[in-house]
Amino acid sequence: MADPTTYEIGATLETIASLPSLGIPGTQSEFIEYAKSAVMADGTTKGIGLPQAVWYFGYLSESQFETLREYATSGSGLAYIATMNNAAEFVRYSAVMTLPQQYEIRNDKPLKFEVRFTHLIEAE
Repeated sequence: MADPTTYEIGATLETIASLPSLGIPGTQSEFIEYAKSAVMADGTTKGIGLPQAVWYFGYLSESQFETLREYATSGSGLAYIATMNNAAEFVRYSAVMTLPQQYEIRNDKPLKFEVRFTHLIEAE
């Protein structure tokens, strides 16, 4: 499988597909290296836990939102994604995907919401 060059999502590595090929527009994202940080006795900070990513969407149609919802039918679920890391490289991960519990709706369409991915483990 070729290295990713854009945002991707799938239920498995074999079914992973780019967001545009699924009819979902590009996204902005944030990559968080560690789940949390702890201040050590000497005052330095240590990262703890697995990486996280957040995808930000300004507007999706109902069908685009439903396509994303397929990967988190009960509010969260396991998914494979390709997202940009802090080195500006796209990398594939297995992740726990969580949809927002609340989001703004305008004209019956989700507006301004984020999809959070936790427990990122680099896929091979």
